[in-house]
Amino acid sequence: MSEPLVERVVLLHVEGPRSGEVDSFCQPTVLIGRAPDCHLVFPTERGVSGHHAVIRLVDGAVELEDTRSTNGTFVNDVRVDRCALKHEDTIRLGSIGPLLRIELPDRERAHAPIAPTPPPAGRERGYAPPPQAMPPMPEIQPTQQAMPPAPPPVRARSATPVETPAVAAAPPPPPPTPRPAPAPVAKPKVPGQGMGAAPSATAWAIVAIVGLLEIGAFAVWLLLKLRG
Repeated sequence: MSEPLVERVVLLHVEGPRSGEVDSFCQPTVLIGRAPDCHLVFPTERGVSGHHAVIRLVDGAVELEDTRSTNGTFVNDVRVDRCALKHEDTIRLGSIGPLLRIELPDRERAHAPIAPTPPPAGRERGYAPPPQAMPPMPEIQPTQQAMPPAPPPVRARSATPVETPAVAAAPPPPPPTPRPAPAPVAKPKVPGQGMGAAPSATAWAIVAIVGLLEIGAFAVWLLLKLRG
């Protein structure tokens, strides 16, 4: 059985700045590198050359070619210049660069095992299901339900009014007892209280000024007398 033609290449980013992302290509040539004109660009990877490698679809097969890169191209951890790719091969750009895994959906579907469909149960030739005995039906006996007892007769209420005992009225509260007024408390006399108030600071200042004026006048009189 010949291999089916590959019409689509899927690259899964396993390691690198785009880890976890997936790229799908249907063109016959996929150029990989750091240059902006590549189909798969790694602009920040210094270990990847401008035009590092190329993947080609040739006659329904897939092959990889290293385009004279500086750090080399590795397929399944083996450095190669040119080789054919199979489903789930790994491609590393440089010794420690991004790691890709190639997936070929057409080859994956071709090699997927087809599970056999089991025949419907009970339809094989010469097959007959064994007879199953029906379980005996239990006999249903009629049950007698006991009648509920009759309710007791209701007695008629007496029409005689019931006398309610009179409630004695509570006595009024006693009037409040007036409280005696408190006796006035005599204040103790402070010694010296009632005498004239002590002279203030202003009076002392006036007395001092008058004394100074008298001393000055006496000094002037004495000076004039000594000169005359």
